[in-house]
Amino acid sequence: PLQAYFRKMDKRAQEREIRRVMGYMRRQKLLAEHYEHGLQITEIGKRRLRRKREEELRITTPETWDGRWRLVLFDIPEEHNSGRRKFTAKLRELGFQQLQQSAWIHPFPCMDVIEVLAVNLDVSQFISCLEVGDIANERALFKRFSHILNTTSQQ
Repeated sequence: PLQAYFRKMDKRAQEREIRRVMGYMRRQKLLAEHYEHGLQITEIGKRRLRRKREEELRITTPETWDGRWRLVLFDIPEEHNSGRRKFTAKLRELGFQQLQQSAWIHPFPCMDVIEVLAVNLDVSQFISCLEVGDIANERALFKRFSHILNTTSQQ
């Protein structure tokens, strides 16, 4: 969308728009200008980018399910309570189901998504991810995930 927007402008209009956006980003303290290093993203800017990345995280639904379950286990200490709340809220939003207190499960590949989320929330050292083929009470899991497993053909 941004490229299409710029293609409609002539060179002068593009330069004017870039200056306008850069001015906005400086006023919002998202960018800082340094004599030696040029423009640098600030900590405020980095936080905003991390939040945006978290919002855009999605688990892709494959055409066929590989028959494997993805488990996310964590033991996030109380001093990281904010990170734990955000982490579990995002797991729920991504379609994970709670298996036990700090154990969540999903049928589709998602380890890269979990890694990005954990790093952004600074809780990665407290999280373990597993991929398993067999799990007890699998029939109950099929019921819990029927809304997404029925859209993909199983092995």
